[in-house]
Amino acid sequence: MLSIYQKFSDWFQKTFGPTNFSLARACLMCLCLLNLSWFVIPVIILKDFAFTTIILMVLVVIILFLGFRICTRSEREYFKKTRNNFLNKNEKTFFVWRIFSITFFIFRIIIFIQTLTADFSVDLVIIYGALAGHHIIIVHFFYFVSCTPLPPGESKVKAKLKKIREKVSGFLSPQPDATPV
Repeated sequence: MLSIYQKFSDWFQKTFGPTNFSLARACLMCLCLLNLSWFVIPVIILKDFAFTTIILMVLVVIILFLGFRICTRSEREYFKKTRNNFLNKNEKTFFVWRIFSITFFIFRIIIFIQTLTADFSVDLVIIYGALAGHHIIIVHFFYFVSCTPLPPGESKVKAKLKKIREKVSGFLSPQPDATPV
């Protein structure tokens, strides 16, 4: 399964430029937006500022802090070790976390199905759907951190933008005519 994430990460880096660590940071931002939506809905719509919303705000801060710290440390270690010709060890480091998050997600789905058959409720579906979203994003985060980035190079988008900029600058500021008057 890591090979799928590696291929996507390679394609993304070749096309747009950012590495797999940027994709992992994007997963963290999505996770925090999901958590913030859980904070905003009760406060704005229901006008209820409960203790759980404070806990969710603290959870968002903790997730951001720990996630960005993991991502930055992994990125720093990778680039420090590649200068010394070492391979990326994040694949082995985060193996347990990847397996744990996938297993936890599967158990969450099993519990959801058992609860849903016992008592169907729209609120329950929304809550379990959001929790499933949390776990899916966490799995993506650990897989993207485990990928190995490509060597630095110019992305396809950057190369195309450079060509467009050259054409536009040539069109807007043409060379002066060298014929004598």
